[in-house]
Amino acid sequence: MNTDNRLARCLRRGILLNIVCGLVALTFSCGDDNTVAPPGNEPPPNNDIPAVPTMTDPDTDPPTRSNTLSVIRKASDYAPLVDRAYCSWVVKGRGRYETASGGWIDCYGSWKELYTGDAWSDGSDAIPDFHGCFGACGLVTNYCPSSWELSIDDWPSDTRFVFMKDDVKDPMPNTVEWNSPEANICRENIPILGCISRVHITINYKGTGQPIAKTPYMRRDRLWVATPWESGAIVERTTGNESITLTSTYTTGCARTETESFAWSLGASVGAEYKGVKAQVEGSITKTFETSFTVMEQEEKSIAKTLQGEANKRTCFVLWVLVEQYSFVDQAGKPFTDPNYAFDPGFYDAGGDKYYAFQVSGMQYEIGKYVFDLTTNELVSTEFIPVR
Repeated sequence: MNTDNRLARCLRRGILLNIVCGLVALTFSCGDDNTVAPPGNEPPPNNDIPAVPTMTDPDTDPPTRSNTLSVIRKASDYAPLVDRAYCSWVVKGRGRYETASGGWIDCYGSWKELYTGDAWSDGSDAIPDFHGCFGACGLVTNYCPSSWELSIDDWPSDTRFVFMKDDVKDPMPNTVEWNSPEANICRENIPILGCISRVHITINYKGTGQPIAKTPYMRRDRLWVATPWESGAIVERTTGNESITLTSTYTTGCARTETESFAWSLGASVGAEYKGVKAQVEGSITKTFETSFTVMEQEEKSIAKTLQGEANKRTCFVLWVLVEQYSFVDQAGKPFTDPNYAFDPGFYDAGGDKYYAFQVSGMQYEIGKYVFDLTTNELVSTEFIPVR
């Protein structure tokens, strides 16, 4: 009896311990926001690749895209292109004086402050038009044209801010600075000769942005895309025990322009050699998703495959190419936004009606063989044929 009681107590303690451990594990797994599965997606299989679409009717084409399998991780690096920003501005101007005789063309005046304050870089809520005085030289030492109005209208299209670098968020306030092209203001006009005295004005814009409010995440979407055969059809069909030779051309690898753009959005130096650009993309994706990644140059591939139908069956063939897309999102998987910035959306995917930052095609490709009963049109079997 004593032995039985001790055994029962041990068993009860073991059961309680397992329950407690299970609750602890559940608590920690719920609190870990490093990997997020977006709503509506099934848990990823072991290979992180979605199922290839099937066919339910031999005369009806399948969806040209599979369901998307998404994995979301905290971004290690984030330095996106910025279309516009709410900044703290210091705007200055200076001029150089020129007469009809060509004197003082290289004589610059000192910078004069024109505007300080917080505003957007453009739009209806941007820095208001302002009048300004410009330091010049020679006969003009402080030129204040009464009719000259200025506003920011040349925000550099390649502006980007570094918000994340090597897992460090907002290491410092981001600053953008540029000089406008010279604007010529005629100071003195006379009949016949026209303008004989002018000031060439340059405006210096310097805007300091704000740290981003939320943490950026990187989203990896994988999906299968049906690629047309040479005939233009998505599905090629045979009846009975006959063979058919099918050809197609599809794209594999990463577009160079997208690779460079994505690398810059990860903090690579603009203008860096392509070898360094590739290394930036490979390193950041590998670190973020803890999966080895290699940038492959984009190329067109052609296939020619002789495929066999089956006796007394209807057989359909579809070429599937695996596509992988990356984008910057919030924790819920929606495009990343911030109240003080408008980010460049990236590249548009018309088939998916969405934007992405980087895409890889042809990581895998295979031919789906769908066999239907000739009488009932019911699906009998499905086979996936590797493309060599």
